[in-house]
Amino acid sequence: GATTQYPEDELHAVRGKLLDDIDSARRRAKRASVLQKLRAGLATRRTVRPSYGELCFFEHEFRSPVARDCVFEVRCDDPDLMLVASTAEWKGLREAQGMPPGAPGMEDDALAGNRL
Repeated sequence: GATTQYPEDELHAVRGKLLDDIDSARRRAKRASVLQKLRAGLATRRTVRPSYGELCFFEHEFRSPVARDCVFEVRCDDPDLMLVASTAEWKGLREAQGMPPGAPGMEDDALAGNRL
């Protein structure tokens, strides 16, 4: 036969749906908040004024904002700037600037294109 639905069943179903909706909204808000905090903490602006044809090399220390292993993508929107994409190139540029060829905590394979 037919199933009889009681008012308390309807109330329970509505409550369940509301709780699911609230949970979903909280997850979306939390994700948006975390992304905003990450973006705010990771964006850096630098001004470099080289002479025409001069090669400038500078480093910016990056620290992960999270306490677990992650892969980060580094972007630079200026077409006149290039990210150092290999550890060998990085070591060579450091040596050319009179800096030690390595840095504490820097792994040999840490640079992989635009990801670190």
